[in-house]
Parts: sequence; C-alpha cells; structure tokens
Amino acid sequence: YDDLCELLQEFDSYVLTCIQDQNGNHVMQKCIEVMSVKAKDAEARSGEVGLSISMAQRIQFIVDDVLANVKTLCCHPYGCR
Repeated sequence: YDDLCELLQEFDSYVLTCIQDQNGNHVMQKCIEVMSVKAKDAEARSGEVGLSISMAQRIQFIVDDVLANVKTLCCHPYGCR
C-alpha cells in the first residue's frame, strides 16, 4: 500500500500529460481502479469505517484535474476514455 501511495504522488503534476497519452491514460485508469479496490478490501478486512474514504482521498488529485479540464479531455482521443 505504501509503495502504491508513493507511486501516486509521482503523478501529481502529470495527470493531464498522462491522460493525453495512450499508455499514460491506461496508467491513470489503473491507479483509480486499484486504489478503489484496495480501499474497499482494506475497509472490509479491518472493519474500520471511513478507511475507504481516507484511501480515496489519495486519488482525489486525479479526479480534480479531470474535472477541471473536462472540456479539453472530452474531445481528446485518449482523454475521453
């Protein structure tokens, strides 16, 4: 989990660059998918309420960048995925 969080931090300033790249787009999608699954699994195992919300906050910067640039991304061949 810690390694995944460190990896996510590396993308912090490069979300749009990644999304507009064929391979980078896939990486961003996988980050969201993996963190969502990990968050649900961790909460189910620990029984700690709110753990998934805490973990979801780790990917919020991706969501924020997408929402801030939705007009540009919706017309991009990779960004619209």
